Amino acid sequence: MKSHRFALTTLVAVTLGTAAMAALLNYDAAIEAEDDRLEFALTELASAEARLDSDVLRVVSLQLPHYDQVVRSVWELKQQRDNVAASLEQRTFAGNDLLRGSAARYLETLDHKTELLEQLKGEAAFLRNQISYIPFAVEPMLPSLAEPVRSKLAAVVRQMLIYHAHGSDEEALRLKDDLAQVGELDRHPAIGPLLQHIRVYAEHRQRMNEMVANYGGLDEPGWRQQMRAHLMTQLSRDQRRMWIIGGVLGLFVTSLFLALVWSISLLNGARRQAIQTSERFAKAIDSMSGAFALYDKDHRLVLSNARYAQFYLPAADLVRPGMLYADLVRTLIRADFIADLGDEREDVEAALIARAGTNRSWSLHVAGDRSYDCSHRSTSDGGFICYSTDQTEKRLAEEKLQRLYTAVEQSPASIVITDIKGEIQYVNPWFCHVTGFSRDEVVGQNPRILKSGAVSDAEYADLWRTISGGQVWTGELCNKKKSGELYWESASISPVRDAEGRITSYVGVKRDITTEKETSAQLERTVAELGRSNAELEQFAYVASHDLREPLRMVSSYVGLLARRYADKLDGDALEFIAFAKDGARRMDRLILDLLEYSRIGRMSQPAEAVDLAVSLDDTLRNLQALIDDSGVKVVCDTALPVVTGDASELLRLMQNLLGNAIKYRSPERPPEIHVFAHDIDGEWVVTVADNGIGIAAEYYERVFGIFQRLHAHGEYEGTGIGLAVCRKIVQHHGGRIWVESTPGEGSRFCFSLPKAGLLAA
Repeated sequence: MKSHRFALTTLVAVTLGTAAMAALLNYDAAIEAEDDRLEFALTELASAEARLDSDVLRVVSLQLPHYDQVVRSVWELKQQRDNVAASLEQRTFAGNDLLRGSAARYLETLDHKTELLEQLKGEAAFLRNQISYIPFAVEPMLPSLAEPVRSKLAAVVRQMLIYHAHGSDEEALRLKDDLAQVGELDRHPAIGPLLQHIRVYAEHRQRMNEMVANYGGLDEPGWRQQMRAHLMTQLSRDQRRMWIIGGVLGLFVTSLFLALVWSISLLNGARRQAIQTSERFAKAIDSMSGAFALYDKDHRLVLSNARYAQFYLPAADLVRPGMLYADLVRTLIRADFIADLGDEREDVEAALIARAGTNRSWSLHVAGDRSYDCSHRSTSDGGFICYSTDQTEKRLAEEKLQRLYTAVEQSPASIVITDIKGEIQYVNPWFCHVTGFSRDEVVGQNPRILKSGAVSDAEYADLWRTISGGQVWTGELCNKKKSGELYWESASISPVRDAEGRITSYVGVKRDITTEKETSAQLERTVAELGRSNAELEQFAYVASHDLREPLRMVSSYVGLLARRYADKLDGDALEFIAFAKDGARRMDRLILDLLEYSRIGRMSQPAEAVDLAVSLDDTLRNLQALIDDSGVKVVCDTALPVVTGDASELLRLMQNLLGNAIKYRSPERPPEIHVFAHDIDGEWVVTVADNGIGIAAEYYERVFGIFQRLHAHGEYEGTGIGLAVCRKIVQHHGGRIWVESTPGEGSRFCFSLPKAGLLAA
């Protein structure tokens, strides 16, 4: 029985002990659960507070277009706050006034943070509206303002943007100073309200900065840390664990604060970097060789470089932010800027506007025969990028290259291009026509396949030495065709250099001169034969003229003897016949003398020497002095006469014949005048002898220079008609030419040209 009671007592004790242990464990578990719930609630509350601090940073950076995330963070913070407050109402923490007091102050700090956040949201929205309005309100006003008002207003707006980007106290002071300097503009009807907007912006920005400072100062008492310390003091059962958790939580909060400070620093750095990047981006766009423009989803211009307005000049006044792409297209079409529209102007306009923003590329021909390559590329926000490049120079270069290629292909000269080793890279069709080789047969070969053996190796060595030294070689080559036939070429071979001046290839231009060589040889033979023939003719003329004078003198002598001896025995007719015979003999003698003079020109020339035509004119006037006195002619030299190279005696005969003719053919109706002058024309001297005589009809201009050609009867003017023929032969002998300009009844101008520094003609 005792054993039974002992066993029962033991069982009850074990049961009570187990129950007590279970209760104690349950109590401990409940306490631990409450502790865990409070710890979890505090952890979640700290996370919500960290998100709130992050959202505050985003709000004050003015980067949020809306506040949905901020509202969500505030709601989560309030929910976690309520969870912590509910955990503190548990009996486990009912007697800890320090813990409850710290918790109450901490929760009150959170309430202040949410209130400040709401105020910051309002300030941020106001500032964002102001910074969006003021610069765009000022920009269209600036061009209409005079200096220095425009510069002052622009400086204020620029400082406002800098203050908006940095938010430092130094920038705020600078903005305040700039506003003070333009205080006199407050009464301006347009600028005054804008300056007031900027001042209001500065006040609200300063107010927001003060709110941010107040927001950061709410954590200075450290109510959260105090509440954690009190909680660890109360929870003696797990003080070590709570200390570790508190330490970790402290480290976490500290890290979070440091992370917040670091994030703010990074944000400021990112803001500065963004400004620098934006400036570099703008410079990069402006430095583009093509026209760049960015349009938004509504097809309104966001930004463009200077070349965009230059490319589309008729619409240059429209190119500014906010311009519709459709307005640009309509303006260009109405200004006839887009070429080849024909009667489809409206269709082209509609197509260009409808396809704006789609990924595509096309060529656009515009006024002035210019060509643009255009492309559109869509952006992720629904807008598009428009980029155009001027391909006019490229097109003209391609057309020029095509013309050059066509000219080379159709050239009637052989053209060969080799590399620097001499291997043929290209031949034109005429090369194939001349040589008989096809293009495939010679490309890759050396030009020595044309070698005939008629040209020495020394000449080829000189050729390669010349072109490899960067010089042009010209000469004649005797080559061999595919058929073995020899032919002659006139060749010009020159090096081709790249942009750095290195020789990359050689180009040879050759002309088949086989026929010319044969013709030249035949011509040389003919010229030699003509030379011998002319020499024989001149010799014959000289000998004949000289020998004819002897029998002529005999005839003249016997006719004169007949007249003297039988004058009293002959009647009048016989004496007249004798007079005719004597006159004919005299004229025949004069003709023979003139023929002798003509044949001597060019045959008995002295060495070329400097001849002063002024001296020749003086000698001529002395020789003709008697004739000048009898005729009463006035001879005037209007310009200084040049010094030329030639035969002095022949040039004297030239001047004497021309002045003698001018005196002979003077007009009886007016006092005769002769003017002599010279001009330097195109590298030669042109000497003119002008008179006011009877003149020459145009149909006789060439005839007067013929040998023994007369325009008048023997009874009117004496002479044989050989004087001007002698003049022509003298001028041609000196490498010049002679011609006449005349007006019948008014006078004539005989002109002859002489080289400025020439030798006698061969």
